[in-house]
Amino acid sequence: MHSDIKTSLLLETQVFPTIAFFKHALDKKIIIEAHEHYQKRSWRNRYYIGSNQGAVSMSIPLKQGKNKSMPIQEVNISYDHPWHVQHLKTLQSIYGKSPFFIYYKDELEALLNKKHEHLFQFNNETMHWMARSMKFEMDLHFTNQYTTSVDDHIIDGRKTLVLNAIPTKPYQQVFGKHAHFISGLSALDLLFHLGPDSYYYLKSI
Repeated sequence: MHSDIKTSLLLETQVFPTIAFFKHALDKKIIIEAHEHYQKRSWRNRYYIGSNQGAVSMSIPLKQGKNKSMPIQEVNISYDHPWHVQHLKTLQSIYGKSPFFIYYKDELEALLNKKHEHLFQFNNETMHWMARSMKFEMDLHFTNQYTTSVDDHIIDGRKTLVLNAIPTKPYQQVFGKHAHFISGLSALDLLFHLGPDSYYYLKSI
């Protein structure tokens, strides 16, 4: 007997999510945990891009304080240093010669320059912008309270490596001449290399 209930995946909030995140988003209902407390060293404020030397970690600085004990929706981004300008410069340096970076640069710059106050809000905008850029609409939802247990049709992907669990099919990267294919990156890497074909790539893996 087949269930009519769409499989759901419960995840923490992410900034510029991974390729695997969007692969899951094609065929699952994505539920973001909106009532957790912030945890350090995670996808919540960190994403990875490629380079000739391998994966590069990019982090969103947060205001000083006990972020770990704060509700995720209250965690504030710090602009004491112009990290948003530096991120754009780094992305330009690495992806400037990729086929599609130029087509997304202006929208990406506008997104970074908004100076969002809260990390959760910024992450939501990065998720929606990337999905729109890849030409599909996510079935995205948020928890109403902290979820300690889930129904059978929900996969609890919090605190797991589920977002790296999908083998990534190689595509040509601008740094590919100097390094092996680098997987596990933000889907920004996919978008800048494949542009509107990103959706079809996600369907193929």
